[in-house]
Amino acid sequence: MTSRVIVGIDFSPTCRKALARAAVWASQQGAPLLALHVLQEPGAALPTAGYELAEPAWVDAVEAKAREHLAEWVAPYPSAKTEVVWGSAPDRLLERCDTDSLLVVGQKGRSPWERFLFGATTSKVVAKAPCEVLVVPADSKHP
Repeated sequence: MTSRVIVGIDFSPTCRKALARAAVWASQQGAPLLALHVLQEPGAALPTAGYELAEPAWVDAVEAKAREHLAEWVAPYPSAKTEVVWGSAPDRLLERCDTDSLLVVGQKGRSPWERFLFGATTSKVVAKAPCEVLVVPADSKHP
């Protein structure tokens, strides 16, 4: 039995499909649904740029906007919980999983070159997840 369904949300169209699938799965299993959005830490974007870390007011504004946007996305699923955190998306998603979880992620269909440059959250979580992972492909016809 699934103890919790966790869905990673990056606000892409594929993640909207992943959220819908996760909500159906959670409902069928009687499991709680967690929609998680991970913000990349400001210093992680350009680690050698030498910029000062972001102002606290900016960080708060970014978090507030992400929470607002995530709330809009999960509005059709009133029992869903939401969480916005900072860090590495694969790491933060995996931290919330246990062996009885179901992790749902969308695959953007990036080229090998884009995966090399930007990383691939989906590939990383599939490789390291302690639980089952449902990957929703970018060209999925199902909602």
